[in-house]
Amino acid sequence: MMETKFKIPQFQRLQISQISEGEDEYKIIVSEKEVSIKGVPEKCMKNLFSRETFTGKDVINLLPDYDWKIDIMPILSKLVNERVIFVEPGV
Repeated sequence: MMETKFKIPQFQRLQISQISEGEDEYKIIVSEKEVSIKGVPEKCMKNLFSRETFTGKDVINLLPDYDWKIDIMPILSKLVNERVIFVEPGV
């Protein structure tokens, strides 16, 4: 999954807002769907969602102190399941 390429749909309106001041918890709104993500620094959120595509390795590089299986995979899985990001076919 580290090599998997994820795509952020460019045609959808995306809004990211912090839920609580001083907390790493964000609300992501895409096409009238709302998803909350905890524990990811703001700079990482903005970096990932400013790209058209990214890989699991990109996320690891942005979050070097995070564990792939415990921290990163559940976040990516949630974003895919909620259709905020998509898996790029053929990768």
